[in-house]
Amino acid sequence: MHKFDLRIAENGHCTLSCSESPFGCKIDWYKDMKLLNTSYRNNMADKREEPHITIDLFDTLYILHATKNEEGNYTCTIDNVKAREYSIKVVSMAKMLNQDFIRYSIYLGFILSLTFTCYCAGLCVAWHRRTSFADPMNLNYGKKFHNGGNCERETLLNKDYY
Repeated sequence: MHKFDLRIAENGHCTLSCSESPFGCKIDWYKDMKLLNTSYRNNMADKREEPHITIDLFDTLYILHATKNEEGNYTCTIDNVKAREYSIKVVSMAKMLNQDFIRYSIYLGFILSLTFTCYCAGLCVAWHRRTSFADPMNLNYGKKFHNGGNCERETLLNKDYY
């Protein structure tokens, strides 16, 4: 038997399926050990409430517009042998969004700390190699030099390099 823990948001939807079963087997669904009838929708709810549980002809159970009433343990049996069990927890949408926000904030914090670390490392490297950079105050403009053949070019040269 396989057991699955599922969290769904309030007013969310969920599809529960039973294991592959040979043709002609009897499949039953239970919610908290109470048999769910496949002939009508939501036999667990009060008649005044909108039904939220449906079982189709292929013995797939659907939870539509989930509320706290749909929380519980759903069990699928094939010929009275437990095949799958689902533990359904309905959480408020605000709580799920807060958990997602916290998770993405942690991701963002990690990326920003990595970026900041690399930036600071680059500053440290640049500081330690500062003597190898050209000093803009000591650049010679217009100094001519001979380039291998008989052509001359004007360029910017740093006195310290040549």
